Amino acid sequence: MGTINLDISPCSYEIKKPKHFFKNIDWSDYIPPENFYFFDVTLYDKDKTYKGLVYMPDPETKEDHIQKPTILELILPKIKDLDYGVMVDIALKKDQLDIITK
Repeated sequence: MGTINLDISPCSYEIKKPKHFFKNIDWSDYIPPENFYFFDVTLYDKDKTYKGLVYMPDPETKEDHIQKPTILELILPKIKDLDYGVMVDIALKKDQLDIITK
């Protein structure tokens, strides 16, 4: 159980306007409050479509565990047979989160 970590390398992303932005969330006794972004995402796997969100801690408030700029964390319904190394397609709303090709 958890997020799906999707590697979009060699691409990266640019934050435009998140669907949701939560500021100063004090969710732990061990680290300072953090900001969180959420963006719409659709994942296509074989003949199925899954709608969900990209979850992203704000790098400015995330003290440790800095995520690579090529990883998107997806919150989606459980996807049967999804495993490491499986290729999938995603769609994002460019006005929320834009993919930067190198």
